[in-house]
Amino acid sequence: MKKLISLILSLVLMFSFAAAGAEISEADVNSLIAEMDIMSGYPDGEFYPDLPVTRAQFAKIAVNASKYKNMVAPGIATSPFADVTYSHWAAPYIKVASVNKLILGYPDSTFLPENTVTLAEAVTVAVKLLGYTDSDFSTSWPYGQMGVATNIGLLDSIDGGMNDPLTRAEVRTLIYNTLRADVKDSGNEYISTLGYSVVEDVILIATNNENASVGAGKVYTSSGTYETDGNFNPADVGRRGDIIVKEGKIKLFFDSAQVSHSYTVYSATNNDVIVYSDGGLTNLDLDKSVKAYYNLQE
Repeated sequence: MKKLISLILSLVLMFSFAAAGAEISEADVNSLIAEMDIMSGYPDGEFYPDLPVTRAQFAKIAVNASKYKNMVAPGIATSPFADVTYSHWAAPYIKVASVNKLILGYPDSTFLPENTVTLAEAVTVAVKLLGYTDSDFSTSWPYGQMGVATNIGLLDSIDGGMNDPLTRAEVRTLIYNTLRADVKDSGNEYISTLGYSVVEDVILIATNNENASVGAGKVYTSSGTYETDGNFNPADVGRRGDIIVKEGKIKLFFDSAQVSHSYTVYSATNNDVIVYSDGGLTNLDLDKSVKAYYNLQE
């Protein structure tokens, strides 16, 4: 009997059954754009998705989502537009956005910072971020820009018309779609130009806590070994999802919709895995697509 107990306790596996290609949740999108310092919630912790977004607010979001982010100089002493004085909170962002032609003003030298940004205006900025220029649009503004945006998925999950004002939820969706879209004439997602990468369908296999051969401060996954930071949750080990990586470190883990089960394995021979469950031994019937790891080996 002692031998049986020893065998039973020698190996415990957890299988996670995840839906492939599960959609990212709103909470995960919020975490991503906040991590990238593009757009965040309010001091009370709420996102307020139904609030409108002004042109001034969108200028800040667009600059934060661009390679021009580090060009913002707080306390500039010049007024970028007649109705945007140097004391306006968004003046530094509007200045950078206009100088780099992300967002243009009007012929009368105004910017109308408090006007709500429209879908067409926001889409025009998004396609510019992806490297598209006026020469890519066969029809006049904004029809060409809207057509390209539709073709490359920028308008996925956005139902409004091109002249409709945008809410925070719609801007959030547009920014996420832009991050995951390919840069023009490139197979690289736009998010990679900002120093981040998305690795999909990853199983978090072990940290140093589960296997001493995994270095401290690292996690071994089905796609390789990554460093972790203070935001990594050890409880996620054994789960499956997408990871956001920057400079070799896992910054975020997006848990796929899944059901997890833990089994105590009595023996494994050929294609049979005998587990101890509900007071007895039974053969675990697994689909061929299921992956299990023991001592870092699949």
